[in-house]
Amino acid sequence: MPLMDGFDFMETLNKLNLHSKTTVVVVTSSSNEEDRAKATSLGAKGFFTKPLDKVELSLLLDSLYEYED
Repeated sequence: MPLMDGFDFMETLNKLNLHSKTTVVVVTSSSNEEDRAKATSLGAKGFFTKPLDKVELSLLLDSLYEYED
């Protein structure tokens, strides 16, 4: 993202109290566990490392539907 990174974006969502209205799924080239933990602590519902695995993506999307119920 040109103006901020994903963590900044998620922090802004939280500051504006929009995190409960927005489902965030992180898609990144980073496989760093600290990045995954930070994204989760900021409210990410999923974390994918590129390239995406189609089966893993499908399972995540199914779980997001269940999460919203």
